[in-house]
Amino acid sequence: MLIEPMRRERGENRVQEIDSILKQLRAIAKQFNCAVLGLAQLKREVDSRSEKRPTKADFRESGGFEQEAAVMLGLYREDYYDKQTTQKGIFEISVLKSRFSSETTVNLLFDERFGQFKNLAKSNY
Repeated sequence: MLIEPMRRERGENRVQEIDSILKQLRAIAKQFNCAVLGLAQLKREVDSRSEKRPTKADFRESGGFEQEAAVMLGLYREDYYDKQTTQKGIFEISVLKSRFSSETTVNLLFDERFGQFKNLAKSNY
């Protein structure tokens, strides 16, 4: 299914187009009672600041995302920015917004050989 913004009216901008698409995605999720995953490009300003971890404000045209999304996640990889880090292959997945739980961060190991994330938490079993 191809989702496109509603027909552009005079004076509408990109933010309104994104809002239209997000509302359609939310309607699909409700109709089929399933999760719908939407990916968003971050603003380039992230690259120019010292703290590279994403925030809600880093999402392009972020107002619609904050309003429509049930969960917003941000991914960060230390070894992308610091080649000398001891955190090689570890992704931080931050829950930036959630209607169902608190905001938190989870660390996962990314196994490039299989394109797979693995749990770093120690288990008792």
